Amino acid sequence: MADMAEIDIKEEAKKILSEFEFVQRLQDLVTEAVAQAINRVNEAAEARIASLETELSSTKNRLEEAERRIEDLDAYNRRTSLLITGVPETSGEATDNLVLDVGRAAGLNLTADNLDRSHRLGRPQPGKVRPIIAKFATTNARQKLFDKRKELTAEKVGGHPVLTRSVISRIFVSECLTAKNQHLFFLARQLRKRKSLWAAYTTNGCVRVKKTEGDIAVSIKEPADLEDIVGADAFRELRPRETEPARSARRGSGPAWQAADAINAWVTERRRGRSPAVRGD
Repeated sequence: MADMAEIDIKEEAKKILSEFEFVQRLQDLVTEAVAQAINRVNEAAEARIASLETELSSTKNRLEEAERRIEDLDAYNRRTSLLITGVPETSGEATDNLVLDVGRAAGLNLTADNLDRSHRLGRPQPGKVRPIIAKFATTNARQKLFDKRKELTAEKVGGHPVLTRSVISRIFVSECLTAKNQHLFFLARQLRKRKSLWAAYTTNGCVRVKKTEGDIAVSIKEPADLEDIVGADAFRELRPRETEPARSARRGSGPAWQAADAINAWVTERRRGRSPAVRGD
């Protein structure tokens, strides 16, 4: 009898399990449990991503602020320096004397006390005249030569073995700009050539521009500042080799953006449901 009862129970169980409503209910329970588990995982992942994005934004801001401070410090350290291009190189030359002679050609009576040090930039290359970077003892001495840079004449250094009339006409005295400001000044000069700007010049290591003659000069810190002044259409007219660096500079290319790119890539891969590749050392 016990065996028959067990068989009846098994048969009844099979009958219940085979019923559609029971199977459907079981499937619903399983689906609900899986969905809840997935939701918990997704919520945890979204919370982690939000935390990373907040941390990323904070880190990016701190790094960008550090980059600005480094840029400002670099510009400040260059405030007593000038670049002098176009002075021919000679064997055994003394660049300090050449700088002082360029000063004489501008009508200035500079002495060795006015000059801290000077040297040619870069390694010697055949057929290429390296510029001279001159660091003056004071900003005042440096400014005197910079203010007189357009008044160089060979007559003031008559008989000079290097600074002849033809050489003097090719000498250019400029501020010693940071790499970023050099690029900004390059873009500004290109826009001025295209009549998109009325003036572009540097003063105390900063790039300043005027859109029209009557405008007040504006300091430029980023390529985007130029685009705001001249308009997007005028800015896009620059050749690709000129605008592409501008896009990089406007977007940023320092450690802050490199770190941001790496974390953004990780977040994007996580959101797509893929495991980001990890590069081993």
